[in-house]
Amino acid sequence: MGLTEFLVHYNTLLIHYLGYGGIFILMALESMIFPIPSELVMPFAGFLIVMGHFDVIPVIVASSLGSITGSLLSYGMGMLGEAVVLRYGRYLLLNPHHLDWTKAFFFRHGGKTIFIARFIPVVRHLISIPAGLARMSLIPFILFTAAGATLWNGFLTYLGMRLKENWWIIQRYTHIADYVVLAGLIGVVVYLGWKVKRNRQAAKSRIDGAVKVVEPDSWIRKEETSASEAIINPTREPWDAPVTDRVILTFTLPDYRYLCRLVQPVQPTRYIYNCALREGSWDHRPITLLAPALGASYAVMVIEKLIALGARMVLALGWCGSLQPHLDIGDMVLPTTTVSTEGTSRHYPLNGQPADPDSGLVGMLRHLMETSDSRWQEGAVWSTDGFYRETKDLVQQYQAQGVLGVDMEMAALFTLGRFRRVPVAGVLVVSDDLATLKWNPGYRSEQFRRARDRAARLVLTAAARWEGAHA
Repeated sequence: MGLTEFLVHYNTLLIHYLGYGGIFILMALESMIFPIPSELVMPFAGFLIVMGHFDVIPVIVASSLGSITGSLLSYGMGMLGEAVVLRYGRYLLLNPHHLDWTKAFFFRHGGKTIFIARFIPVVRHLISIPAGLARMSLIPFILFTAAGATLWNGFLTYLGMRLKENWWIIQRYTHIADYVVLAGLIGVVVYLGWKVKRNRQAAKSRIDGAVKVVEPDSWIRKEETSASEAIINPTREPWDAPVTDRVILTFTLPDYRYLCRLVQPVQPTRYIYNCALREGSWDHRPITLLAPALGASYAVMVIEKLIALGARMVLALGWCGSLQPHLDIGDMVLPTTTVSTEGTSRHYPLNGQPADPDSGLVGMLRHLMETSDSRWQEGAVWSTDGFYRETKDLVQQYQAQGVLGVDMEMAALFTLGRFRRVPVAGVLVVSDDLATLKWNPGYRSEQFRRARDRAARLVLTAAARWEGAHA
């Protein structure tokens, strides 16, 4: 007995013995990662309707409820994290390659794929997992699932009613349709890949693959790309909740948790691209907190989305390594300009503008630091992607230029702020020392922790006092 015959035999037995309950169970399994094709379940139910054993409405209701239940179980599995899914999914016949393809499909096309996936082979079995990984809002997820499942199940039921005792041949021909859909999707992916490759060829001459020591402004001017229209743009989807005007971005969970204790959020945690997001208030002003967006590209992607959701000002609280002997662990740094060797800024052309923070926010932060008892300095910081490639030659070069410290995000965030005309600034706390050309970590010291606590309150106060201007 082949696999198809095996499934036909036992699926029909289950429906015969359990009736509508059998349809519910099979469609719940079909909406998870079990290889139960709906093409073998719903047409048989349609045949039984014609024979007088079932009624149309209960069949559609049972199948749709089953699809929603199975999808919710897969959604919950996704919320446990990808490591758990891959570890235990293999016992449920989960194919990691199919999951990777489905994740890419979901993250490229957004929540509407929950509806579309009901008509696509393989994807419909797995699409709920990446929705859970992304913490997609539950109500839109259920609505998209219900709509797609009801249409698909109803269509297969109708075919079964028309074909009657020949209902089983649907499975043969739906596979052909599945292959046509897959071929079409592959064609679209190939076309988009070719188009992206063609567009990149124009920029290939600018990419030499080497790290260069250059002046801040000249690097930005040399590497900036054209301002042609982007293919993918940050948008607010129907299921996305808005955020407050004021946003504070952090790059480590300890900073985020400390800020949360200060603003006392009352709403549950939300997630933007796997970054935790909560909303609270400081000095009676609503403020959104977000973390951990570590690295330039990740931080910029997250802030792009937050701007689309309503953010009108961004302050970043981070750590930096000291490049100067007079800058100690626990000192604060107020970045006023940047030198960038990270790879994100160049994709946001500024037409000759410097990638500096918003002057109004910098002035407010400067005033708060001047009236505090904290040790602080202002000046240039170096942003790099290469955490383990902060070489002696580079450190000495930037020391000679007077650069105060090194971080991973500030240059890209300031560039984004200028590009989107949203005021962005930041405060860094010195967490380690590279000035002697030997690494001296201090992020576990009490001196650093106290400085971080003061910096967190300072950033909150600046955010609360912002009245909407600049940039």
